[in-house]
Amino acid sequence: MKQKILFFCLPLLLFLWGCQFVSHPSPSIVNEERAQKSKGAEKIDTIIPYSSKSAFLEVLGWFDSETVVIFEEDEKSAKVLKYHIYSGEVVEIFHTDASILEVEWFYSSMILAVQTMDDEAEQADLLFINQMGERLMTLNQFGDQYSVILNPFNKDVLVVVSYLPDWQLESYVINLPKSDITPLHLTEHDYQWLSDGSLTYLTKENEWFSSLHRYTIENNQEQLLNERLIQFFSFSDFVYLGIHADSPQEQTMKYTFYQGEQEISTLDVPILTTHSEEWWIPFFDYNPESKSFYYMKPKYSSDFYHYDDGFELMKYEMNNQSTNKILELEDFVPFQVSPNEEYLLYGQQFHYLYSNEKNEVISLVEGQ
Repeated sequence: MKQKILFFCLPLLLFLWGCQFVSHPSPSIVNEERAQKSKGAEKIDTIIPYSSKSAFLEVLGWFDSETVVIFEEDEKSAKVLKYHIYSGEVVEIFHTDASILEVEWFYSSMILAVQTMDDEAEQADLLFINQMGERLMTLNQFGDQYSVILNPFNKDVLVVVSYLPDWQLESYVINLPKSDITPLHLTEHDYQWLSDGSLTYLTKENEWFSSLHRYTIENNQEQLLNERLIQFFSFSDFVYLGIHADSPQEQTMKYTFYQGEQEISTLDVPILTTHSEEWWIPFFDYNPESKSFYYMKPKYSSDFYHYDDGFELMKYEMNNQSTNKILELEDFVPFQVSPNEEYLLYGQQFHYLYSNEKNEVISLVEGQ
């Protein structure tokens, strides 16, 4: 088994790496059987750290409010498993002897995307696996690396961007139940889904700002939506987020939230300047059930490369437009909120939990 291989994608991705979020589905996904068993019983809230002797371990994210998904790898094999943080119960989802390039767990669709490569292969395979460990579909050697863009409005359909040699790329719409692959007549990578099944993508308008376009898959029609945007995201409750600034010299970026086409609220976030045409976008997460937007915020505008005064993890509630500080962190690290919003996973490999109720940090991995 080779060590975990790291790849570097297009330059545009380098400063948008913080744009990770998880749209949480409805509460019906919560394990009803567990809820019935625990009804009337005293809540057990003692976290049992996960113990492992593997050479590499990463917590991929939440499976439910009491269970996380863990990826482990050693010299001979790799596996993905579920781990119950209170009972310590472990259930394996996936196991392989192939070299792993990347593993992603998508909570909102309950799908595992695994990029593998055989020692003799020139290109990578992309496997889609459901929460039961069943393989849904495989893309064999479509490219050197892939990015997956989920459809928050239809979990069966997604976009795969295949990165080819010489910085070329190809895009496909994938229907998982039908194992259907439809090439897109676009050479973009920064897609988001709209509720009507069309896509948006960004193209550079000038060295600072991008234009937002709508692309209708059925008839290959394109429409210009906005000419001065930094980034755009869509969430499963039909809320959209547009990030913009009046000029590169501004002290803050404006986060504007829309319900459909109607603006519902705005939020100002200090800018860390990169001194390039790429913008720094903080990590964020969103819970559509409570309409709560969590984000990392520097304490003031500054230079990205020299700022070292820590970050505030904030919670913005759209329903009453209130903002509260949840946690202060020294470093800029990814995080993910549990479906019930009681815990935060954080750290480069999500090895730590923060309890909102107890206001304390807990090590999720033994020895950390």
